[in-house]
Amino acid sequence: MKWIAGILTFSWMALLFSCAAPLKRSAPPVLTTQIHQWPERYQANYQQIHTFEGTARLTVESPQVNGHVNIRVIWIDPDTLFVQAEGAFGVNVGKIFIGKRRFLIYNEYDNQYIAGELTNAYIARFLNTDFSLKDLQAALLGKPLAPVSGARLVDAKRGVFALKAGSVKHRYKVDPETGLLEKWEMLRDGRVIVRMEFQRYRKQNGIYFPGLIRLTQPERQERITVFYKTLMFNRPINPARYRITIDPRARQLNL
Repeated sequence: MKWIAGILTFSWMALLFSCAAPLKRSAPPVLTTQIHQWPERYQANYQQIHTFEGTARLTVESPQVNGHVNIRVIWIDPDTLFVQAEGAFGVNVGKIFIGKRRFLIYNEYDNQYIAGELTNAYIARFLNTDFSLKDLQAALLGKPLAPVSGARLVDAKRGVFALKAGSVKHRYKVDPETGLLEKWEMLRDGRVIVRMEFQRYRKQNGIYFPGLIRLTQPERQERITVFYKTLMFNRPINPARYRITIDPRARQLNL
């Protein structure tokens, strides 16, 4: 349950969080100037990513948690994500593994862990927030929570695409001059439930990727921000680098 994630949260926050630093700005690359081609070009760009590794600053803002932590991220297509949190002097204090169906959160500092199915909404949460681990995964991958396939261009001048799914509407804002996704919103009854913003794009090895991602739930006053410092794409990654070994004395919290 949410209190379990809160137990893991406290020690990490005390060890890791500190004040933010200013970011550098650079001119964005150009994915496409043909706005009507954006959905296809966007999907083709991400299909080039087979492995991904980066270092980032992860910031969490909510009524319960505020601060940031340095992390190392490893992604293996199609469904393996590893996140390692580092404290002072590069000491590893926490790890998260997200697979196709299951997850593991290991608090090395307190020697406690949570493991289970990603479909379990009670425990598959990130820290003491209402963001799911799949929400975190989307933010780290720089992708909206909803797929872009099927999105329809509704305003070519402003670069606005829309997709309807039952009572929910998805809205995508694309820069017409660069073809880069700037914002995605999920709306219900005209209210923005979730918003993602994508900025500071860079082009590396032919891949376009946002260096700054914000995931916000306005009504809950919660936000996750990811600022990538380094990025590497499509390099071989030894499985040992994203394997988590649990201390036999560690306490499992979701028994």
